[in-house]
Amino acid sequence: MMPSMTRAAATSFDLSNGLRFVVAEDHAAPVATLGLWVRAGVCDEPDDCRGMAHFLEHLMFRGSENFAPKEHTKRISLKGGSCNAFTSFDMTVYHESFPSHALAEMFELESDRFMRLKLDPESIEIEKKVVLEEIRVYENQPMSRAFRRLLRALGGEHPYALDPLGHFDNVESCRFDDLATFYRQLYRPGNTFVVVCGDVDIDEVKKLAEQYFGEWSDPEGLSVPRAVAPFRLPTGDQIERVSIEVPVLARAHTLPSSDKVDHTALNLLCALLADGEASPIRETLVKKKRLCVEAGGMNYNLLHGGALVFFGAFLPPGKFEPRHAVIRDICSQLAEEGPDEALFEEKLRRFKKRFAFESYSSNFQMLQFGEAELHEGDYRKYETRMVDLAEVTPARVQNLARELFVTENTLELSVIPENQKWYMPLVGLAMKAVQK
Repeated sequence: MMPSMTRAAATSFDLSNGLRFVVAEDHAAPVATLGLWVRAGVCDEPDDCRGMAHFLEHLMFRGSENFAPKEHTKRISLKGGSCNAFTSFDMTVYHESFPSHALAEMFELESDRFMRLKLDPESIEIEKKVVLEEIRVYENQPMSRAFRRLLRALGGEHPYALDPLGHFDNVESCRFDDLATFYRQLYRPGNTFVVVCGDVDIDEVKKLAEQYFGEWSDPEGLSVPRAVAPFRLPTGDQIERVSIEVPVLARAHTLPSSDKVDHTALNLLCALLADGEASPIRETLVKKKRLCVEAGGMNYNLLHGGALVFFGAFLPPGKFEPRHAVIRDICSQLAEEGPDEALFEEKLRRFKKRFAFESYSSNFQMLQFGEAELHEGDYRKYETRMVDLAEVTPARVQNLARELFVTENTLELSVIPENQKWYMPLVGLAMKAVQK
């Protein structure tokens, strides 16, 4: 993303308490987005309190010293803005988009709940019921249960194998002291950074930052941060029985930590093989050979590692090996011969177009600057993404494929329906007959 007449290059400054601010001015429209990124997620939870980060996210909307429960959301809505939050493995993010003239009020609202959250037994019990219902609804969905079980089978005890919603029993037994300690230890200036994008002025942001967050300080007696081991998938062939309706196959490759990944090459690699109706994996498995009813790919690129996954789902009867062989051959061909030049140029054009279009959104900018700061250690990596797209070559993508697609970094997974109904093979035969 290059600066324009309305958009200046992003800059940053730190308060004396260690709180970092990333500011990207863009005066194209009188709107702004504010995001507070806390390095507090699943990886930071105690083993017996899984779901605490998400639980605390809910409680952050239950009122603070100067604002009543739900008043935060109400005030932003009355200004014509919107707010939300999300919890992931490595962070919790609170964000709002609003008319830029309301910037000072947004700083006031956020500083109050980050510095003076009102945690009380009544609010905890109210939100506990809400969170437990979320978990109950999630676990009542067969695909959700299957996905959770599959993650545990592949990731073992690593936090990335858990769900941010947490465990029902852990959340149910979560106490006031647990939440207060988690808030005190992790919701602090040295563990948080702020991203401000849109129609704002850097000098005004500096003034408001000092006014509203200058007195915030890290508490005494901080505990040692939890050490998180690099995430690593098993390798070789693995079979899992899960409560799903149709068989699923997957080829997965472990990714290094996000600060060591070539993000541009990785995104292009995934797109070249599995993005869109005409992608090689989907085209071959679904259309040409009719071995699957759906196929695709995705990459999970996280702070402590991740996975690049290609998958297919098919109706029984049928064997896994011919389907695994298709994905195996397509991956091997790209690693050995490099990407098809025409397809590479097409995907590259789409990436540039989408990147340019999305960068007009202050909310999108906030998320991208935050991701770059958290996962790559430098918010400026987002601004150089368009330059990197102009410089990326097929050889760079091929080199990454060669690194990732080696046997010792590959898992071929076959997921068999746990309780396959007697009529499913007949449905499969019928579908094959129709496709012919």
